[in-house]
Amino acid sequence: MKAGAQDYINKGNLARLIPAIERELIEAQGRIKRKLAEEALQKSEEKYRRIVETSNEGIWMFDSERRTTFVNARLLDMLGYTSDEMLGRKMDEFIIPEELDSHLKEMEKRRKGEKSHYERRFLRKDNDLIYCSVSATPLFDERGQFIGSFGMFADITAQKQAQEYLNILKVSIDTASDAAFWTDQDGKFIYINESACKSLGYDRDELMKMRIYDMNPRAYPGRWREVFEEFRKHKRKKIESIHRRKDGTEFPVEVVSSYVTLNGHEYLCGFARDISERRQAEDEIRRLNAGLEKKVLERTKELENKNIENIDSQKALMSIVEDVNLVSSRLEIANKHLLALDNMKSMFIATTSHELRTPLNSIIGFSSILLEGGQVNLHLRKKKK
Repeated sequence: MKAGAQDYINKGNLARLIPAIERELIEAQGRIKRKLAEEALQKSEEKYRRIVETSNEGIWMFDSERRTTFVNARLLDMLGYTSDEMLGRKMDEFIIPEELDSHLKEMEKRRKGEKSHYERRFLRKDNDLIYCSVSATPLFDERGQFIGSFGMFADITAQKQAQEYLNILKVSIDTASDAAFWTDQDGKFIYINESACKSLGYDRDELMKMRIYDMNPRAYPGRWREVFEEFRKHKRKKIESIHRRKDGTEFPVEVVSSYVTLNGHEYLCGFARDISERRQAEDEIRRLNAGLEKKVLERTKELENKNIENIDSQKALMSIVEDVNLVSSRLEIANKHLLALDNMKSMFIATTSHELRTPLNSIIGFSSILLEGGQVNLHLRKKKK
């Protein structure tokens, strides 16, 4: 501008200087605006890039052929891949086979310019399953040509698992053999299961319009407030109560209830079991026990009587035993006496034999001598003759 103005001045073209200055000022303003716009755009890009990179949701961009062109850090963390492992790959490769047809239909909606919100299951790199809530938007260039799509992905795996757990729990309680009653602090039913309806003879809609004291004669309004206050203190209790059927008949129940709070609201969750059969069985047991006690007493009396007889018999037997022992003692003494006599006899015989044998031996000796002497004399007489 300075060089041009100097030329105009030097050449005497002052009449054209003012328009040139005005034009230059306009261009300068344009350059300033463009620079400011570029700076603002750069700041905006940096701002949105920070938002994208720090977003709690995964961000996934695709071209018109469904190939990955961008993923943020959150999406990489959700699926367990690196950016290099995902860029250029189709989204189809990360979806479980059962949902591929549904995915392709959704991609056709993007080509038609339709946005949508849906749920999709993906396989992580470690083969774990992840549930995502997807908000998808189509992308078009300035000529209106489809150039891809953009999606926001929220990990809802924990919610899905919790919902599945709640569904299992609900089915378990719905089909439980015990009656389930959940009430608020005013005694209004919040939930009842099928067994509760059957036990009382009401349909679900009828019971849901009732309050706990409509079917429990012990839980009148004033008493119910006291009961609820007791549960606030003790949290859990097991009691026996009475339930009244639609036809007016009553039956005993055993109820286990717990006090819970949820989102600032108070509830009692109770499970009731009909104990009519148990009560009948208890009555029968008591009756049998009474009969058994009577028989035990009668039998005890009989045994006591027999015991008296046995005692008499035992005394007689003891007397006999004593007599036998006495006789045995006497026999033993007699045997000892006989043994002593026998010994004395043996000694007498031995002594007598000895005493007799000695003189006899003398007699025999003398007899032999006499006989021998006689024979000698006889021989001598014969010689004299």
